[in-house]
Amino acid sequence: MMFIWIACVISFLAFTIHTFVGDKEIRMIRPKLGIDSTLIEKWMMARAAWHWVSFDLLLIAGILLAVCLTEPVEWTPIFLKAFACCLFALGCIWLAVIAMSEKLKKKYINLGQWLLLWIIGLLVLIGAFMIENNIDS
Repeated sequence: MMFIWIACVISFLAFTIHTFVGDKEIRMIRPKLGIDSTLIEKWMMARAAWHWVSFDLLLIAGILLAVCLTEPVEWTPIFLKAFACCLFALGCIWLAVIAMSEKLKKKYINLGQWLLLWIIGLLVLIGAFMIENNIDS
């Protein structure tokens, strides 16, 4: 269960940083009032999507916390494996969008949220196999 706990803590820390530091950063690029209202609408949509991701990170942490605080049942490893696959898929989507976007130096490192999702997914997957095989961590 240790790997699930670690994934839970990482997810909660990511949520906290994403919510507060990230919002501060996204407010820095807010268009000035009086400029094209379409640009302001696009910025508002981007900010809303930003916090949608923040909520997703909190939801991931909450789901993992619920798993950690309950006794594993027969379907727990199956659920965790499916959950890990979803995290890997989200990381792949993020990576694909970066790959299709403008060329920037170190874009895969500077925009490395895909790696965070893969790390959390890997920890969840390891935890699932440990639960499935009754290995204490």
